[in-house]
Amino acid sequence: MDNLKIKLDEIIDTEMKQNSNVWGMDCIEKIQKKYSLVFPADYVFYLQYYGNDYIKDNCLFTLSASLKKVLNQKSVELDSIFGLGNDANNLDKKILFYQDIIPSNLFPIADLPGGNLVCMDKKNHHIYFWIHDKVEDTYLVAHNFSEFIMQFQFEQKEQINLDDIELNLSNDLDDLLKKAAEKYR
Repeated sequence: MDNLKIKLDEIIDTEMKQNSNVWGMDCIEKIQKKYSLVFPADYVFYLQYYGNDYIKDNCLFTLSASLKKVLNQKSVELDSIFGLGNDANNLDKKILFYQDIIPSNLFPIADLPGGNLVCMDKKNHHIYFWIHDKVEDTYLVAHNFSEFIMQFQFEQKEQINLDDIELNLSNDLDDLLKKAAEKYR
């Protein structure tokens, strides 16, 4: 678990972390029993010591070659990884909400931008992306939770030079904005 802990400490945005509880096994076992799940050890570790986390802005999940073609990008950002804290990223609430939406062999563990999810298989614990608007809606991305976390890499976001942007307004819109601005002078 040392490598997993090191990587989690590297990629989790601690400035956004609101909860620093260490969760007991009773909380984890309660969810497992409620949904007839058995979590793998690496995921239990995450739930105990982390959870309800956001990933740093410049840390992206690197996609496989086949998924790059499907999503037409080389990496994706992750919104949050669910946990046991009582907020919008609560694992229990997310499982309950998505149980009739996603394939029955999966449960959600994190969300991607645009309503897509990261899910774990209930039996073999493989990690999938569930893409809600694709014909084939699940894509294998890792064979376990640790492998999933290890695929995050820091990338420099493309810098946009605002000096190169040209804004053209119609004469009518320009006049309307000028009149509106005069009211506030």
